[in-house]
Amino acid sequence: MRNYILSLIFLCWSATTFAQDPYFVTVVKGSVTKKDGTAVTVGSKLDLLDKVTFATKESLLILLHPSKGRLVVSAANAQPNKENSFTLLIKDFLKMNGQRMRLSTRAINEWAMDLASYFRTDPSINNKILIIDSLQIRLPRYMNLKPDNNTCYFFLQLLSKEPINHRLFANDEYLNISREDIVFKEKLYSIEAGELKLGLVNQYTTDNNVIKKIATINPSFITRETCASVIKAVKSAMGHADESTILKEVYMQLYYTYGKPDENKIEEIFNSLK
Repeated sequence: MRNYILSLIFLCWSATTFAQDPYFVTVVKGSVTKKDGTAVTVGSKLDLLDKVTFATKESLLILLHPSKGRLVVSAANAQPNKENSFTLLIKDFLKMNGQRMRLSTRAINEWAMDLASYFRTDPSINNKILIIDSLQIRLPRYMNLKPDNNTCYFFLQLLSKEPINHRLFANDEYLNISREDIVFKEKLYSIEAGELKLGLVNQYTTDNNVIKKIATINPSFITRETCASVIKAVKSAMGHADESTILKEVYMQLYYTYGKPDENKIEEIFNSLK
């Protein structure tokens, strides 16, 4: 009897603790609604004992607590209800995600990271490369390129029944990939469309390899405004954390949700919001 009472007290204490310790929503992927039918949006506060409904299995939330860190809530392991949506108790479907990583996209410079390494991702986080409005990549000096869109240029090639090539804009310093570059047959690229390769045509080369494959990439796209909303939500949730800590958290949240982002782009948008 005594043990039963103690267990009951513990459960009541746990429920009270959860209910009094809200998390900030920093990312909403897909459609997610609260128990009363209102939409969960970036900046919302949720308790671990709240129930939410995910419209699809791919929908997810990222929650952030100023002292307890990041939680990812996903319907991936939930069972659908009669409406083929997924209603769940947050605490039963969250994933602790305290993963940290060294930001590496800044390292591409004159002598360091090559382009193949720039596009390399960690599949345990996400195998996509994220384009925020547009992607500007500094070309390493050792490549000694003189892009002219004629005898020296970069291209994306979609390998499908009818391969499609898109030439990319580049100058002596930067390679640019825009949203339009990853639109094929009026649709944003998806892996179902076929394999997408980044290549280089360089007739100035001294060997016989005029056409070189650089990397196979799987790009995703978000707007500058979407990135800004994540930055604002993380800043709000993390209180007085320093800029470096906030930038690292934004980087990880974007990586997990959309794909590997460019650190310089995140910092540029962060500074524009000051």
